[in-house]
Amino acid sequence: MAGLVASGLAGGAADAQGTFLRDVDDLPLAPGLTKHADAAMMFDKPGGRVVETSASGSTDRGSVAAFYAQALPALGWAPRGDLRWQREGEVLAIDIAGGTPPVVRFFLSPG
Repeated sequence: MAGLVASGLAGGAADAQGTFLRDVDDLPLAPGLTKHADAAMMFDKPGGRVVETSASGSTDRGSVAAFYAQALPALGWAPRGDLRWQREGEVLAIDIAGGTPPVVRFFLSPG
């Protein structure tokens, strides 16, 4: 597939707590989450970028949802439903799968 870049991130298996995701440089990583370094996929399309990445860690769904509900509007993201935001022609959806530890998936697409 043209334009597909699988990101194998340098610098180890995870970003430190309180940092931003490298795949979406202005998307913070919620406290307690560890980025899955080998899980990122990025596509460049004429209409914009598509990014899918994930993280997991020692937290719960409510804490993750509350963190993003507070942090994303401060970064210019407008809420568009449960765990969905929009900003400057892009849509961000966050899926939090239950389990121990929970898996959090981030989907960024043109919108």
